Amino acid sequence: ALYADNIVKAYVSFQDRPGATGGTSKVKGSFNVSSVTDNALGDFTITFAVPFANSNYAVASLGGFGADEGYCIKETGVAANTPTAFRVQCVDDAGAANDLDWASFIFVGQQ
Repeated sequence: ALYADNIVKAYVSFQDRPGATGGTSKVKGSFNVSSVTDNALGDFTITFAVPFANSNYAVASLGGFGADEGYCIKETGVAANTPTAFRVQCVDDAGAANDLDWASFIFVGQQ
């Protein structure tokens, strides 16, 4: 059954300039996301407009660049999830940190 706790609470699709760091990435579409910050090569922070109740929310993501595949992962060396933000590292198909042409995320959890 569909309940308030198990629906998508935030999503974002954004574009970045491969190889460029610093500043805010171009958000193409979003819900309940106030910003996407480019911290370093392949390192992004997604900030929620309305925070989650705790840091135990679920995340799904996709990403890519050019004809090659890429993906976004939650690395243990990156800051822990918080109710207000999610920090993630995106990598290329060789596993190296890299900015992707596009990335999309959905978030589900209690608010």
